[in-house]
Amino acid sequence: MTIYKIHAGNSIDKYSTGSSPGLTLKQYDVLRVEADGYIMVRGKYAPAVSSSWNPMGIEVYINGSVVSALGHGIDLAPPHESPGTNYVTVGTTGFVQGDLSNGGIGVRNAFGTITNHGVIVGDIGVQFSQTFYNGPKLLVNTGEINGTSFAIRGSSIYDYVENDGGVINGTVDLRDGNDTFVMKGGRSTSTVFLGRGNDIAAATASYTTPDTAIKSTAVKGTIPSWAA
Repeated sequence: MTIYKIHAGNSIDKYSTGSSPGLTLKQYDVLRVEADGYIMVRGKYAPAVSSSWNPMGIEVYINGSVVSALGHGIDLAPPHESPGTNYVTVGTTGFVQGDLSNGGIGVRNAFGTITNHGVIVGDIGVQFSQTFYNGPKLLVNTGEINGTSFAIRGSSIYDYVENDGGVINGTVDLRDGNDTFVMKGGRSTSTVFLGRGNDIAAATASYTTPDTAIKSTAVKGTIPSWAA
């Protein structure tokens, strides 16, 4: 286990290509990017932060900036899936960006938890990938998630997305599986696709969504009147 603390004095700015990230995390590593710190990677397909073989128990806390000019901002569990849980928290001063048809944050673990209080930007803002090890993926947003193709793209297992006063700019596609989408205030600027499965959409506070915001191919599940 290694604890990385990135600040103004040791920030990372590198040119890399392919699978060579700015920083590689291993099992149970902890990454803290302070408000004055950054990890910046320039080069095609290179993520700013990635993980090694079969990672689990990784904790990432972003209060500064993590940016890949032409790859994923944070990509945990490539190229191999993991049966464990990884955690990513973006603080109120945190900024994560990916580009070139890549995600701001991608998690491919059986269990993944992302908490966003800052800003996430990417062709896909947040992406949960289906894995061999089935498990729920959790996203709580009080900040801002921006995606050109998708703001949020779920796995095909079980995804729980809670927008607690935050902003979601872009399409949400939770795909197959028994998914839950909860609006606790805030706003979503585009369509939310629940996909197939026993899905639930719920609102517990004031919210703003476009007309016909929620769509589902499911024959089961709860689609409330505000989402019709």
